[in-house]
Amino acid sequence: MDALSIEEIVKAVDGNLVQKGKQNVFVSLSTDTRLLNRGDLFFALCGDTFNAHDFIPEACKRGCAAIIVSQDTCAVPDSVSVIKVNDTLAALGKLAGYYRKKIDTKVIAVTGSNGKTTTKDMIATLVQGTFKVAATAGTKNNLIGVPLTLFSASASDDVIVAELGINQRGEMSRLAEMTSPDIAVITAISEAHLELLENEEGVFEEKSLLLGSMNPSGIAVLNKNNPYFTKLQNKAHGKTVSFGVDTDADYAAHSIRSGECSITFKFSIRGAFYGRIELPVLGIHNADNFCAAAAAAHSCGVSDDDIIRRANNIVLPSMRMQSITIEGVTVINDAYNANPCSVRAAINELIHRPVSKKRILVFGDMFEMGSKSEMHHRQIGNLIAQSNIDIVITVGDKSVAAFEEVKENSHISALKVNRSEQVYGLLSELIETGDVILIKGSRGNKLEIVAEKIIAELKMRAHTSEV
Repeated sequence: MDALSIEEIVKAVDGNLVQKGKQNVFVSLSTDTRLLNRGDLFFALCGDTFNAHDFIPEACKRGCAAIIVSQDTCAVPDSVSVIKVNDTLAALGKLAGYYRKKIDTKVIAVTGSNGKTTTKDMIATLVQGTFKVAATAGTKNNLIGVPLTLFSASASDDVIVAELGINQRGEMSRLAEMTSPDIAVITAISEAHLELLENEEGVFEEKSLLLGSMNPSGIAVLNKNNPYFTKLQNKAHGKTVSFGVDTDADYAAHSIRSGECSITFKFSIRGAFYGRIELPVLGIHNADNFCAAAAAAHSCGVSDDDIIRRANNIVLPSMRMQSITIEGVTVINDAYNANPCSVRAAINELIHRPVSKKRILVFGDMFEMGSKSEMHHRQIGNLIAQSNIDIVITVGDKSVAAFEEVKENSHISALKVNRSEQVYGLLSELIETGDVILIKGSRGNKLEIVAEKIIAELKMRAHTSEV
């Protein structure tokens, strides 16, 4: 973070300086007292389950030099500045927007119903080496995480790659305003966070707001395979480029093949064939994500050759199609999150994967599906029933609908449990050499614990067999 004066901060957040401390310039800030450093500007944020105003004494003890508050507080040392605002979260966003314009670094913003984190990480990988990059850490993509991403950059950075995530109306307009992207990537519009966004049209309306806050000379990167492509294109005021699989998109993948540890495909840019690319990742859908990343990187000024060369450096984020094979058993951990589109993509990978024994699916509840939750789970169940999967274990109350569809419409062995802790016992008895196990569910299911336990058992088996 580059230096900001106390006067700049007060003006940017529309605040009132109620106490002037000793420090006039700030080069770091914090929203968490546990991570606070001496000399920081501290934002006392308020959430549904916390109020950081309660931790102001701790912030002062740790050496913060200024505090932004929205409530009356206890007395703070005279050395600490106090700035009062109406809403500290809104103030964080306002300061981030001011800072983004001040450093004038090019911003690539990534949003969409699926693949945001993977695409964001791919873009950062493809751009690094040509430019100096600051990128969202992990999945810190909300009204707190996006400002922190912007503050993590400095004027010496060439590019900021920011992931933007929402789950309710009103959030995208705020994220879009503070990032004002030069390149906006929308990976897909599909059924996600329907509890508060209601339906796909609601997702489209909210996600498309990103295009309205773009730099007028910016570039929109859009998925040509997505049903909302034309509507999104019409929302974009500047130039648009397209990406997609088996289509005539500007950046396209064709003839995708899935291997044990990678996917390969023919890659083309505006009709020019660039050879066959091998990505060291699983998931046929990741060819789509790569095309989006390549389009963004190319639009940013990365050469064709560098994009193709750096494809080998791509690594998937944690719990996204992470594969490990031990004792001939392959465990694919895709337990980070789940919505109908991402579940279908993961199942597609499983059913097309060569297997010598059984294909096993552990499927956990999809959350935030709103009033149509049962319908979406039944549709997934119907997809499983028509597949070559051998065993499915559903986890949770919502996925019971999928279990019922499988049980009624196929000869697939279907089991159901209430909690993730119960899965391990079942799997432990079922798995044998040659099996492939896909673990897919929303974060609330905590299915990564299942993956960890199965992997630990397989390692124990391997150790025992060696002895």
